[in-house]
Amino acid sequence: MAKIALLSLYDEFCIGMRYVASHMAKHGHPCTIINFKRYNKMEREAAPKDIEDGYLTQVCPRGEVYLDYSTDITPREEEILFEILSEGNFDFVGFSIPSYHAHVAHKYTKIIREKFGLPVIWGGVHATVAAEDCVKTADYVAVGEGEELFLELIQLLESGGNPAEAAIPGLWVRRPGQEPIRGESRMPPKELDDLPFPQYDPLNEYLIEDGRLYHNEPLVFSQLHWTYKMVTGRGCPYFCSFCVWSTIKRDMPETKKLRRRSPQNAIDEIIAVRKKNPQLMMIEFEDDIFTVQKDWLDEFAPLYKKHVGLPFWCYTYPAFVNDYNLEVLKDMGIAYITMGVQSGSDRINYEVFDRRTERKRVLAAMELIAKHDILANYDIITNNPYETDEDRMQTLTLLANIPGRFNLHMGKLAWFPGTTISVRAASEGKLRAADEDLYRFWNALYLMAQHRLATEEQLVEMTRNEELRKNPEVLWSILNRFADLSDLQREAEQLRSQTESLRAERDSFRAKYESLSGRRVVRVGTKVADSVKSIVGAAS
Repeated sequence: MAKIALLSLYDEFCIGMRYVASHMAKHGHPCTIINFKRYNKMEREAAPKDIEDGYLTQVCPRGEVYLDYSTDITPREEEILFEILSEGNFDFVGFSIPSYHAHVAHKYTKIIREKFGLPVIWGGVHATVAAEDCVKTADYVAVGEGEELFLELIQLLESGGNPAEAAIPGLWVRRPGQEPIRGESRMPPKELDDLPFPQYDPLNEYLIEDGRLYHNEPLVFSQLHWTYKMVTGRGCPYFCSFCVWSTIKRDMPETKKLRRRSPQNAIDEIIAVRKKNPQLMMIEFEDDIFTVQKDWLDEFAPLYKKHVGLPFWCYTYPAFVNDYNLEVLKDMGIAYITMGVQSGSDRINYEVFDRRTERKRVLAAMELIAKHDILANYDIITNNPYETDEDRMQTLTLLANIPGRFNLHMGKLAWFPGTTISVRAASEGKLRAADEDLYRFWNALYLMAQHRLATEEQLVEMTRNEELRKNPEVLWSILNRFADLSDLQREAEQLRSQTESLRAERDSFRAKYESLSGRRVVRVGTKVADSVKSIVGAAS
């Protein structure tokens, strides 16, 4: 029996790692999950000026925000990690690596190997799309889905085998001073129902944050406390050039087919986790396109409504937005939905992003979502060096015409390792080549369109104003004031809500009192109170 420590960097949800942990535990190898720091955001203005490239950057009315940011690790937090590893008597350490935290993994892998002499394996998205980078530091790299691979590796090591000679599919092996062993592509698990549910065991899980250790206690400050993220399938039918799936399906063709759990299996997972955490208030389905299969949704929806009934969120794609699907989601209790738009330009979507969906189809999907009164999040990619002013104008006019209730999630184009667009841009000299000053102007107009701070005609006229192009901070000052006003409105709404709640409590108390006022015990109590008042008055 091997004892394994699994480290998740800045992600307490770590769905993939939890699947690995439960699969290993099922086969007699207990895993302890160590969440080394939690998910965090950082305003760009507050971040170090020498920040490395690679973060997901969201553009907001107050400026830019780094998502899933690698906040500093304090000496005390480092000590806590080492104490857990020292006291746990572990045989093996695993890291789950997103690209934007790879530098942290490189640092701590070297420290752990030197300090504890433990072998270290990396898995996750970065390990899959950038194995060459990972194998420079990690002893082993899991390329692709890791449940079966990790188990085979541990079983081999326990039997005294040599991973460099065993040719485990999907496993890369570091050999200092020599070329690494690059395992052949691995077939992913076909039957997802055969995998145990992700591990959520408070006795075998830690969170290191705020200079202290959290263990076996409610993480009320984390979204994990009230929200459950899960996947009902693996894979995506599309090849968007900016997405890691463009890399994975290119390098591992066997992953092209979408695999889905049975509806009952997915429901059973939610039922099981609700028993462990009755505080859950929200389910988030992390599938790339939740609405991709009508028959599956038809079977899942009534089960969800009967056995779960919580508000939920999911992704969709314009081609899978129709009246029927939206009616089903609405009946299930959807809170909001996210749909990728990426650009208002057909040229960009077709020729650069490899998204074969026309602008008119996107607008039709938006109309349907508005018709069913579902709150929508629309994803837009900005700061794209392949865009022209005409492309940007197409996006601006699209945003000015979005119907219904919606939020805009506008992110700067992220250059993930190995993606189709990253490879292309590197070969054409366009990698990270967007004109930041130019997009400072256009991004302000996009946000003004979102919040309806100007009409479409006014926005188009602004694009021709050379003074605004040279001085976009004029527009950002308007956006900042709008954000301040929005904050005040939210605070006022909260006060109104609290006041209404207190009034309701007061009215309820009055009603209860009045219902009792005719009863003998209340009459006696009133007389006693009157007598006490008389005595006190006479004494004074």
